[in-house]
Amino acid sequence: MTRLSTTALIIVGCAASLVSCGRVWKGSSDKKMQQQDSALAYKWKTDCVSSSALDLSHARRAIELSVLGNFEKDENFYSTDKCEKSQITYKVLGTYAALAENPVNKEVKNINFTINKTLLVAHTDDAVKNLNKLKMCGIDTWKSGKEIDITNKSCAGITVKRGDVVADVYQIKNKALYFGQKFLFLAGGDVSSRPDKVAADVIYNR
Repeated sequence: MTRLSTTALIIVGCAASLVSCGRVWKGSSDKKMQQQDSALAYKWKTDCVSSSALDLSHARRAIELSVLGNFEKDENFYSTDKCEKSQITYKVLGTYAALAENPVNKEVKNINFTINKTLLVAHTDDAVKNLNKLKMCGIDTWKSGKEIDITNKSCAGITVKRGDVVADVYQIKNKALYFGQKFLFLAGGDVSSRPDKVAADVIYNR
């Protein structure tokens, strides 16, 4: 496993992510339900896909979206294209609001993800060693299998805060789900940073 770079936590998965700042969706449960798309309410997974995050070459991504507007996203990173042994897992939990069609591209719909918590887990001795060496997120006590809450912490110069909002897009086509080309849950901006195209090579299936 190579040394983690200063871009270590630009993970994908996802943009803000996983994250950009915006308003937190509040209101009654009925209003929340009106902001959901029932077609999204499943657990979706990708196959082994290429990734440059954390100096690891491949990843498997999964996201579970509920009818109540909650989501949980997991991204496992691997050192080979077999995706057999996860080195690191990045997890994001929060809420989402499915919105109207994207005004630039009518084939996709807008979606906002509001961050509640972000977590990082190292699974191997090499991953633990590198995270501790870099004092990733200001922490030098990483241990294998120990889930660390990194919400609001500065990690490689990036801070993902509780309440941050990812402005993204999605499309369901032939029973497969696609998210935007900036679906990182980390890289930040405002609603103007919302993509208008999906990443066609990253396919989520139920």
